Amino acid sequence: MNWDIVLVYAGKALLLPPGLNLLLMAVALLIGRKWRLLGVGLFGLAVLSLVALSLPITAEGLMARLQPTTAQKLSLLPPDMQNAAIVVLGGGRRSSAPEFDSADTVNARTLERLRYAARLQRQTHLPVLLSGGKPFGQATAEAVLMNDSFISDFRGAPNWLEADSRNTAENAEFSARILKANGINTIFLVTHAAHMPRAQHEFEQQGLKVLPAPTGFHQPGSGKTGPLAWLPSADALAQSSEALHEQLGQIWYGLTD
Repeated sequence: MNWDIVLVYAGKALLLPPGLNLLLMAVALLIGRKWRLLGVGLFGLAVLSLVALSLPITAEGLMARLQPTTAQKLSLLPPDMQNAAIVVLGGGRRSSAPEFDSADTVNARTLERLRYAARLQRQTHLPVLLSGGKPFGQATAEAVLMNDSFISDFRGAPNWLEADSRNTAENAEFSARILKANGINTIFLVTHAAHMPRAQHEFEQQGLKVLPAPTGFHQPGSGKTGPLAWLPSADALAQSSEALHEQLGQIWYGLTD
């Protein structure tokens, strides 16, 4: 078990909704015994912020600040590119999936990235690097699971696996070593649109030219328009949490770069 990663994930759970809101509620109950007015105010802030972050209109606003404004136009790409490759970042796994004989497999976010990368490879005929390790000491690296899915589900042809990284910064660092050793200096970077600004920055820090190839856009509206945009939902809360996670990650990497 990589305890440094466990601590990072625990810290994120307490700094992002709904963990942060629950923490504020707990603090409010504790201090409310002595400072009633302050406790009531803090509890109200926790509840109101949780409701606000659960609104589709809030989630869309937070996401709009992160996502690239456009996707890659595959029809406009040159037919042959030199010294370039496609890099796909892992987006998570499903452990002990019963429908796959209780083996680990990729989750829906990773599948979405692999699907788009396969399309991109068919268009460009470029080599592909899959990046993802074992952040919690799992038996199989995420890149290996991605490789199995890329071949069997999408008929893709990966060229390299980067199986040691535990986060986005390590994705970039370890992938760059493999790419540069093979004469690659330009990459199409495949990850979710909200994750792209942070991921692109990390790969550019490694001296690579990055052509963003985002997928999984959160489109404005997405079925929640008019009065529905003001009704709290679990999906909107998850989307708000994802957006705040990316903003928190940008701040952290900005401080540690």
